[in-house]
Amino acid sequence: MFRNGIAGLIEGFEGYSILNQSGNGKDFIKLVEAGQVPDMAILDFQMPVMNGEETAIWIKQNRPSIKVLALTMFDDEHHILRMIKAGARGYVLKSADPDEVKLALDQVWTKNFYHSDLVSSTLIKTMRDEDGIPVNLVLPEKELEMLRLICSELTYKEIADRLHISPRAVDAFREMMFEKTKTKSRVGLVLFAVKHGLVGL
Repeated sequence: MFRNGIAGLIEGFEGYSILNQSGNGKDFIKLVEAGQVPDMAILDFQMPVMNGEETAIWIKQNRPSIKVLALTMFDDEHHILRMIKAGARGYVLKSADPDEVKLALDQVWTKNFYHSDLVSSTLIKTMRDEDGIPVNLVLPEKELEMLRLICSELTYKEIADRLHISPRAVDAFREMMFEKTKTKSRVGLVLFAVKHGLVGL
């Protein structure tokens, strides 16, 4: 019912039409492989058989021309990080109003990225180049390695164990990177690193 409602909403937006609907990632892949390749895929994180994260990864690896927008109920850092790393270019909550859904579609299509104000209005502000973020930030290899680990799903303790350093050293590096990139959270740091090519999707 929700999927049909979203499809009807999008059909009412000027310039958009629904190519197909799928109940899970595997059904979506079958349609794509049969020749029904959309310009954009709207994925829910929580789907049976094959979830949104797994589907986004498949898209990134096999049909990178498809832009991915996540539309889901999860507003926590864990799910946001996972979908961004999987290749989602936008993240909108199911509680969003129609105007925000339209805005997200437009910005993913024209600017390649949208993030819900409800989830992270601060992150959107701190990622703008005109706010003074050093676009050409260059890090020593050791710092770049630690940044990549911070952008992974490892906990800070697991990062410390892997690098054979103290958790305090990881905390100090994280705070230093917050200062360098003008971000305020781990999600913001990941978004900055992805946008500026410091880590790959």
